[in-house]
Amino acid sequence: MSKQVVVPSLPTCDFCPEPARYDSPVVVFGGTTWANTCPSHWRAKRVSNKLGTGFGQRLVLESEGGRIRDNEKLVRIPGVKF
Repeated sequence: MSKQVVVPSLPTCDFCPEPARYDSPVVVFGGTTWANTCPSHWRAKRVSNKLGTGFGQRLVLESEGGRIRDNEKLVRIPGVKF
């Protein structure tokens, strides 16, 4: 799995009303779970600063296709809605 995934629209952060930019494991109530998070909550609650298989992905809008970080290979998931 890539460090980034192209999505048709951004979900809302699971902790606030901001758009989520990450789907990754987070620490909640002393345990871990997966969540969609905005950049602020990702920095505050992430389990690791790594991205990739088992660590989470950065969510990139289809319309941002030309602004992908680090020339990452992207995974497109047709029809996926968050």
